Amino acid sequence: MTPWTDRTRLFVTPLSPLHIGCGADFDPTEYVISEGLLYKFDPSNLPLTDEDRQELNGAVALGGAKALLRIQNFFHKRRKDCEGHAMLAIPVSKGLESQYQLRIGQVAQFEPDGNFISRLVIERTAHHPHSGVPYLPGSGLKGAMRTAWLDRLNEGRTGLLNKRWSELETELLSGGRFDKDPFRLVTVSDASGSNIVSRIVFHTNHRKVPAVERDGFPRTAQGLAVRRECIAHGQIGALSCEIAIDSLKGCDDPATPAVGLRLKGWADMAQACNRYYLPRLRKEAEFFRNRGLVDRGWVSATMDMLDRLKVQFDSGAAVLLRVGRHSGSENITLDGVRSIRIRRSKGESEQSSTGGTTLWLAAETEGDTSDMHPLGWVLLHRELYDPVCHWGSFFKVPDLSMVHVALSKARESAREAAEQRRQKALENARLEDERKLQLMREQEKLNAMSENGRLVEALRVALSNYNARRPQAVGGELYQKTRSLIAIAEGGEWLEEDRRRLGELLRELVPQKIDLGGRAKEIKQAANRLLGL
Repeated sequence: MTPWTDRTRLFVTPLSPLHIGCGADFDPTEYVISEGLLYKFDPSNLPLTDEDRQELNGAVALGGAKALLRIQNFFHKRRKDCEGHAMLAIPVSKGLESQYQLRIGQVAQFEPDGNFISRLVIERTAHHPHSGVPYLPGSGLKGAMRTAWLDRLNEGRTGLLNKRWSELETELLSGGRFDKDPFRLVTVSDASGSNIVSRIVFHTNHRKVPAVERDGFPRTAQGLAVRRECIAHGQIGALSCEIAIDSLKGCDDPATPAVGLRLKGWADMAQACNRYYLPRLRKEAEFFRNRGLVDRGWVSATMDMLDRLKVQFDSGAAVLLRVGRHSGSENITLDGVRSIRIRRSKGESEQSSTGGTTLWLAAETEGDTSDMHPLGWVLLHRELYDPVCHWGSFFKVPDLSMVHVALSKARESAREAAEQRRQKALENARLEDERKLQLMREQEKLNAMSENGRLVEALRVALSNYNARRPQAVGGELYQKTRSLIAIAEGGEWLEEDRRRLGELLRELVPQKIDLGGRAKEIKQAANRLLGL
């Protein structure tokens, strides 16, 4: 470690739900939702019977939208097996679970080409590829810090208005070359932890100024709503990261950032971040109080915590940042040179120096209009300060141990079901072996009989297999076979054993299976003759 490196280890507390896009989704053919949890599974790991495989292959063969819908239904019907073979489980909002139950396997919207738009895809937040545990990429934290630092350098001046972002950086950082960029001397690790809880909620879009109809009443049209996994807010110090800042003290090499642009250490960075982000959160909180969209308890508790952390903010022991998706255009641009394009109707647009006309909030249902939460606010702090812990006591974080218990129970149930299937398969195999052995013995027995003996055996089998409620009538097939065999036996040379076996059938089984009526005496006499009575 070089002597001019300032290293700072910080706790990271999500103040509001955090979503960092990673390009991965939960697809409805790879998850099921049950009792408040999403179970992510690998379809290739599910135990399938031959019938299951035939059904799944048949669904795939349909192609297009029908195939996708059929596959969704296939896994939904086997959700207990899917739960038991899940790699991870994630809490979901009640509204999202209700939507899933209504839409799974149903067409949401058809496109002109006949394919359908799936409305059950869930965007994942950045996560470890093997464990699925979410984290905050250091690049996202560093980007938020960089924005605050550039705003500090610009100091609200308007001279660079209408410049592109790359041009702004070039002007503010003395040329914009990599070797001259002071942020190449800043390293921010990923913010991670072993027990990070994520939750799947809706992100809903709302107008900052409510639209009204001609009659003066508020417009009730529903804005956009998407499903996203977020790191749950309220997890006090659950993540941590390390920030290293090289000041290159005493180094005046021309291939390094200019001395005046270098960060002297973490305190320098913290001051710039708090200067930029603290006023923005306070302004946003005031808007939330007036607009009524956000949970008032969250607004009150958060503002109280900020006030009680004034000493830590001033000293750089606590730093506020905003990171991730939907941070708001006014929070990723510089004062004085902000120029945000606002789209209007009929393809028209205009530039704004204040911010966008809408904002995104985390919601329990897609139709929520209150008790929501903003996105992306995060606190970095050196210690677990009392105001932060007090703030966290107001919010209920999903119990990760209960999630693990539910996942363990699902896996145990899957193991029990697999054992039951195994035992049933063994029993079926045993019965099949017995059946084959019985057939073999019967065949051997038939092979040992005379030709006439096999005729008698065929009649016995036909009589035995007749299981109707009532005996068959005399005119039926069984009676005709019986009369025909009697005639053959009495008109030819038969072995005594074959004659006896036929006679016993006539006395015992034939009267049970055939309603002989007036033919009973005739059949009895034939039996006596065959038996030599």
